[in-house]
Amino acid sequence: SFPTRRSSDLGWNEARPAPVPAQYRFLEHNRRVREAIEDWQTRVRRPDMGDVDEALFRFYARHLENISSRDELNRWLREPGRGDLLCVGEEELTGGRSLAFDAKAFPDAVVVGGQPVVVRYAYAPGEEHDGVTVRVPFTLADAVAGPALEWAVPGMRESLAEELLRALPRSIRAQLQPIAPKAVEIAREFEPTGASLLGDLARFLHRKYGVTVPPGVWSNAGIPSHLKTRVEVVGPDEKTLAAARSV
Repeated sequence: SFPTRRSSDLGWNEARPAPVPAQYRFLEHNRRVREAIEDWQTRVRRPDMGDVDEALFRFYARHLENISSRDELNRWLREPGRGDLLCVGEEELTGGRSLAFDAKAFPDAVVVGGQPVVVRYAYAPGEEHDGVTVRVPFTLADAVAGPALEWAVPGMRESLAEELLRALPRSIRAQLQPIAPKAVEIAREFEPTGASLLGDLARFLHRKYGVTVPPGVWSNAGIPSHLKTRVEVVGPDEKTLAAARSV
């Protein structure tokens, strides 16, 4: 069987796969293609993407229809150019979708306490590290407080704003209809500056739309976990000292 690397295997300190023999160089190529797709999917979160592993299996099955053993594969690979036939293209695994994304909307780092800190993305529904994780050195732990990190990733703002609006009681939510364009405006114009993202957002809604959101009325129970920034405080050895979700 061919070694694969599922997205669920990804960790923050993942080990690189062992070098493969020259005749299997297509495996390294295909691994890089899959990593590019996984990186794209963790940022844009397209649940309709389909099963990349299944698409890769079908690709191999189509090209190796009469190959049933490693010896047969090795003999088949001796023919010039055959290894290249097993190098999959992105479009083969994505159904033709482009892997482009806005790097400014999903940055690799954000500034905390005047210093850039790493942002990591994971498409791992149901797992602890799903969504966005910001790794903060323990020396900057005091700078984590407040909404700076909760609103740090521009590409998440619209979705988070929409979920927060929909989490309001019906009587308040009705005053903000239609919700979707309001979320776009909030993502574009809202800049939290205080100690609480929800408090700042409530003040913005009153100033922008004349809608009052009383303290404590917000319920975030229905907000998907991946929209809540995960903050890891790490020590000098890069080991996690503490981790928590925002909002």
